[in-house]
Parts: sequence; structure tokens; C-alpha cells
Amino acid sequence: MKNISLYLYTFFKGKLVARDDDGNKYYKSSIAHGTKKEKRWVLYKKDNDPTNIDPSWHAWLHHVVDDVPNLKKKIFIGKRKLPQITQVQKKHIFLRDIF
Repeated sequence: MKNISLYLYTFFKGKLVARDDDGNKYYKSSIAHGTKKEKRWVLYKKDNDPTNIDPSWHAWLHHVVDDVPNLKKKIFIGKRKLPQITQVQKKHIFLRDIF
């Protein structure tokens, strides 16, 4: 557990909305402060890499759409992004580093 405060907030205030195919859990909180919108967040199954999120879930997290993405109806928006090269074990090796 890297961020214990997030897990505690999720336990006390979060309401599980859905899980995606990768095992990520999406939550929301009905606590809205004034004119602010409800809080939405994701707990990742594996690495904390936001490039693993489906574009429809990304739109829901950032309040672009209000409806929860349909898990059965997949819309192809584009290719999935690759993980950032700084977070992967196989990093680029440049020729100047060898000599």
C-alpha cells in the first residue's frame, strides 16, 4: 500500500462504481463541497500507471461524461497507450552510454 490515506478515504467515503477488465476499481464520493463536483478516483490493480485506463473511464474520471461507461459495450476510440518508458524495466540504451 503506497498511499494509505487514499485507501482509508476510500474505505470510509468511497462508493464502488465498477471494475474494468484490468481489475482497476473506480470509486466516487457523494461529498460535494459547494459548487464542486463529486470526487471520482481509481485504485489500480497493478502499477499506478494512468496509461492503463480505458479512454471511456478517463472521460468519466474527469467529468467529461456523467454516465458510467458500459462494461459490455466497448467503443473503439484509439490504441491503448504504452506505459511510460521511465516506468518500465526495459529502458533505452544509447550508444554514448556504452562507450
